[in-house]
Amino acid sequence: MKRYIEDTLAQYLTTHTVDKLRVCDIIAVTGVSRSGFYRLYPMGVNELCYSVVMGVLKLEQQEFKDWQAAWTL
Repeated sequence: MKRYIEDTLAQYLTTHTVDKLRVCDIIAVTGVSRSGFYRLYPMGVNELCYSVVMGVLKLEQQEFKDWQAAWTL
């Protein structure tokens, strides 16, 4: 469920800004209940945004490693 929420939010943020992001926006986009959201992210929107950013950074780091490996061939 966390992966779904994080992926959905990442997609949502391609067309919306994060500065006005609220829990009700996340609930509307994902269909997750408010209690379900807070069960997964007790610290709220900040915790979710942190998870999304860290996920993107991990993907970019992996792509960079793949690029480095291809460069050395």
